[in-house]
Amino acid sequence: MDTTSDRPLVGVSACLLGQPVRYDGRHKYNTWIVEELALSCRLLPLCPETAIGLSVPREPIHLIGNPSHPDAVRVSDGQGNVGQALADYGKTIAAEYPDLCGYIFKARSPSCGISGIPVHNAQGEAIGVGMGLYARALCQAVPELPVVEEGGLTDADKRVHFLSRVHAYYRRAKRRDLTRNTLRVLP
Repeated sequence: MDTTSDRPLVGVSACLLGQPVRYDGRHKYNTWIVEELALSCRLLPLCPETAIGLSVPREPIHLIGNPSHPDAVRVSDGQGNVGQALADYGKTIAAEYPDLCGYIFKARSPSCGISGIPVHNAQGEAIGVGMGLYARALCQAVPELPVVEEGGLTDADKRVHFLSRVHAYYRRAKRRDLTRNTLRVLP
């Protein structure tokens, strides 16, 4: 926990901050996140797909296999499995950023979506729904972390609710960190 900052750190899918990292080379700039949330939180842009070495632009990926434990492969040929790399990156981010106090994921993404992501069989037919593999790994590593997809911030009440959860998480984490630091200096 960064006890020197007075603002919580929130991870954000980089495309929502205007970075052109999506498979098609575009972004999904979100005005509220960039212009409003940034006033009360430190924003950490993250794109798991580029972080694991996928190019921009790139062929899109989708989830395939068992809906409870899918893999992520290229849509066109079912090859290029990046499922484990996405999961490993989620665990890495959880370990590298212990001061993370919230996360805003890109909806409908096979890496970042937190619900309702189609899972396909080998023939490309949707057979169920799952969760993006990066998002799943991060949420499993830090289950109490406040998370939301950008679609969950569409109105003021939802935004206030998410911000309240982030700031409460930050205050609890900061208290725990200050207590640990204080205990280290006691005889």
